[in-house]
Amino acid sequence: MRRMLAKATTPTARALFNADVLGWGDWPPDESETGTVIPVAVWASMAATAPELVGPIAIAVDRSQDRKTWTIAAAQRTTDGRIHLEIAPYKDLWQADVVEKLIDIVCEWDPVEISIDQRSAAAVIKPYLVEAGIEPVMTNTTELTLACGSFLDAVESGALSHSSQAVLNDAVVSAVKRDLAGGFAWDRAPGVTNLVAASLAHWALLSATTPAPKHTPLPMMTGSDNRGRRGDPVDLDLERVPF
Repeated sequence: MRRMLAKATTPTARALFNADVLGWGDWPPDESETGTVIPVAVWASMAATAPELVGPIAIAVDRSQDRKTWTIAAAQRTTDGRIHLEIAPYKDLWQADVVEKLIDIVCEWDPVEISIDQRSAAAVIKPYLVEAGIEPVMTNTTELTLACGSFLDAVESGALSHSSQAVLNDAVVSAVKRDLAGGFAWDRAPGVTNLVAASLAHWALLSATTPAPKHTPLPMMTGSDNRGRRGDPVDLDLERVPF
């Protein structure tokens, strides 16, 4: 051990020696001591792989801090009064690719809102969307705290459903709150961009629309006209859109 310590001549090497040999370090608290913000069992209980969907769709876009991963999230109400969420994450896409995907979504679904956090790495696509005739809603810090708080409230009240996608499940389980004035935001750890996008999509749908009546689904669209008008029910299936 003395020989190993003698070789640890830099701060990084000394930190590795302390962690590997002595077991010293800044370790995160055990999950049993802190718990999770969203319990796994609670989140799993809201999984719905074939929900009955009704009404308009809201979209949100987020991007990881390392700028390598984009997430597009969609939210639509269900006939039992909940809001269903689905995401589509993408790695190493160019800005133009993301814009093209959003143009396809607008043509396919005509969403009531496309939401982007103005302080996120995804905000750089705003001018490209505007040039394409799409005006995104850029949320500020206050609106982001509302989105995150509303998402957590909806989870605790059972007002959400989701497609049980592994990437979103992982983000939810690892979620950590970052306290802000008047609320909190999700700490932007790796992978949590999926949860941020889902929270923004949920809030976008809440703030842009009124709930549809429960147990009274409107007839789904048929025929070749699948673009949809605002308020028309449209199937929420991110895999069906040409992403």
